[in-house]
Amino acid sequence: MNGHTRNESRPAQDTGWSACDREPVHVPGTIQAHGLLLVLRMDPGDGRPLVVAAGGNGLDGKAPPSMDGLLEPEGVALVERALSDPGAVADPVIEGLVSRDGRRWTGLLRRDRADILLELEPEQATDATSIRRILLGLNQAIASLQHQTDAISACQVAARHVRDITGFDRVMAYRFMADWSGEVIAESIVPGVDSYLGLVFPASDIPAPARALYASNRLRLIPDARSAQVPLVSPAGPVDLGQAVLRGVAPVHLEYLANMGVQASMSVAIAGLPDGADREAGAAGPATPIPALWGLLACHHQHGPLFIDHVRRQAAETLAQALSWRLGWLADAAAGRRIAMIQDAVAPILGSEAGPSVAVSADGVEATAGETLLRACMATGMAVFGPAGMELAGPPVRIGALPSEAALLQLVDWLDRQPAGPLTTDRLPSLLPPVLLEMLGTDHPCGLLATPLATSAADAAGAGGWVLWFRPELRREVEWAGYKATDLPPGRELHPRASFAAWREEVAGRSATWGADCIAAASYFRETIVASLLRRSRQIAREATQLRRRNEAISFFADAATHDLREPLWQIQVLSGLIRDGLRGLFAEADPAEAPRHPAHEALVREVADLELETMSGLIVTSAGRMRAMIDDLARFAVAGRDVDQIRAVSLRRLADEALDDVGEAVRDVRDVSLSFDGLDGVLVNGDPAQLRRVFQNLLSNAIKYREVSRPLGVVVSAHRHGTSVRVDVIDNGIGFDPADRVTMFEPFRRLHHPTSVPTEGLGLGLSICQRIVEAHGGTIEATPLAHGARISFTLHDPGIVAAAGPAEGHHDAV
Repeated sequence: MNGHTRNESRPAQDTGWSACDREPVHVPGTIQAHGLLLVLRMDPGDGRPLVVAAGGNGLDGKAPPSMDGLLEPEGVALVERALSDPGAVADPVIEGLVSRDGRRWTGLLRRDRADILLELEPEQATDATSIRRILLGLNQAIASLQHQTDAISACQVAARHVRDITGFDRVMAYRFMADWSGEVIAESIVPGVDSYLGLVFPASDIPAPARALYASNRLRLIPDARSAQVPLVSPAGPVDLGQAVLRGVAPVHLEYLANMGVQASMSVAIAGLPDGADREAGAAGPATPIPALWGLLACHHQHGPLFIDHVRRQAAETLAQALSWRLGWLADAAAGRRIAMIQDAVAPILGSEAGPSVAVSADGVEATAGETLLRACMATGMAVFGPAGMELAGPPVRIGALPSEAALLQLVDWLDRQPAGPLTTDRLPSLLPPVLLEMLGTDHPCGLLATPLATSAADAAGAGGWVLWFRPELRREVEWAGYKATDLPPGRELHPRASFAAWREEVAGRSATWGADCIAAASYFRETIVASLLRRSRQIAREATQLRRRNEAISFFADAATHDLREPLWQIQVLSGLIRDGLRGLFAEADPAEAPRHPAHEALVREVADLELETMSGLIVTSAGRMRAMIDDLARFAVAGRDVDQIRAVSLRRLADEALDDVGEAVRDVRDVSLSFDGLDGVLVNGDPAQLRRVFQNLLSNAIKYREVSRPLGVVVSAHRHGTSVRVDVIDNGIGFDPADRVTMFEPFRRLHHPTSVPTEGLGLGLSICQRIVEAHGGTIEATPLAHGARISFTLHDPGIVAAAGPAEGHHDAV
């Protein structure tokens, strides 16, 4: 689905928990007391790290210490080496650091924009045996995950193994829902610890800013919720600690943990999209920038503090990542099964073996196919409204239990006025205006999955059509882990709830949540219908485009032909008039009033008249020849590529030789010319000999016309096999062309002009004729400018690929 956004379902009260949504938890100004944190920046002078902010027990709290004043020289050298090593891992771990007071530390380096965070945690004695035990447990957990067939069992495996690795009293798999409330779907606990399995926690328990931090830091550890937080001394201002393990904890969260009886906690992000996560009407944007937070592995410890070293934390993160992959695979498999159901049902509904048809008729829907469609999306009703102007327009496809047609039409009108994109909701009545809700009736649907048939924003601006899936109301009891935050008494700015005892609430006016697998199936069905609509609309568009191009071509043809034929016709008209006037004056009787002409004068006048008549007659013949050539070009253009039915295997060499004979006179007019045929011998192609010969004629003629007069003309014609086709290259060293003309030069009546080329005549149809002929043979043609000249390349089918209609023509000896 496109456009994943969120819409928080909790009322927008300004109680303590709505204030939590505005709390800048990434800049707490404190760190946890069990470690030291240094914020470093590289000195532009000597390139050494400078401490610009620091926090931790044992520091004076007035000014950040220097690296040399805090760590032993060997430790400073280790840090500097890690910072300067270009091959170091992204977040290196530095073992064996010792501070000036003798405490031993493990350092964690993280880069965050211009800042470098160096976090020092107490060194833990983790021997090789312990590490092997952790890796063995991790390996067993990942292997077990691969055999789980549903999300709950996979989460149960992950919860059990995370507890084994870390030693927490309780590890829960906490799955987010569409409104960011979360349900505990799996749990591993030690005896004597209360179970939270099956309980639902409101979205306010993990506010949006806290969820957002999991984008940059997938694990959050609080080893001791009862220890005091230590200020971060930062003269330069607040420091973003979003990526820091030691990031301080907000007082409200510490109080929350105390109310739960939890002294240590850890949570690890599970990547993936929560069920039902999509756009709801009126949603202005995501409630959090996290696009993929399926849930959390939430760990609690009630029996004292519990520090988890970086080795165990990394193992827990790796296991959470493996769980994310398995959940993604299970979701994809579930979606695949539902899409297969759509595929089974769509053929009887949308068309025949020839492909889906847009002529969908409710009367033609088989009951079994309709039931399969509904089962694929776990819906009780489905309706399709086609876009205006398409064959689907009119009465919608209707399957299952649906509101009245009038109500459906009003619902579609309401959807058209919502923000563009799909809409998925399990609480439709709360979104609709009262008038429309009344039209839907007392048994109105509560779940709606609406996917638009519009394929662009422009289409969506109008009546673009919709596929609507409906679900009925599903009344159910939700067992909350204590009262919801919105039920707390107001009066304190940030105040967590104190009760976590199970509290049941009956939820009405909502349907079952749309799962990702059902959303994928509905999206596939929508794409199937869109494909049908696009196929038809593209066909209509192609026909309209072809008709428009033909009209434009006819108009352009008429204009160009009129222009180019008018000049020689005008010359013929003028010269004919001059001849007529000259003859009239020559043979007119002498005027009696004029003096008699001398016989020598009469002879001279006749001789001059004869020369003028001969010159003008020659010009008339030339103009008439030009007109005939133009008319021949127009005739060739009109039939180029048509009636290509004399297909047979033909020799490329013979075609080139015959074309060379045709342009032989033009070749002889060129003083210095080199013409070679490379690789043409023995190469056959499928085609109409006469039309393919015309392609070679035009390309050789163009090479002669557009030669560079300052150098000898060189033309090379070559052939190469490429898979199932033969490529022919005609390369010359002429004037070339501008790369911007690569496409337009094949348009009719396009003539290239160059100051150093030979003056040419013609209509500019040569390349257009070549293109029509080659494309009619199923090939392609293109032009490539070279440093000196041009290359025209075209492809034709190999006779071994396309069956020949007749015997191959014989080979013609090279000229």
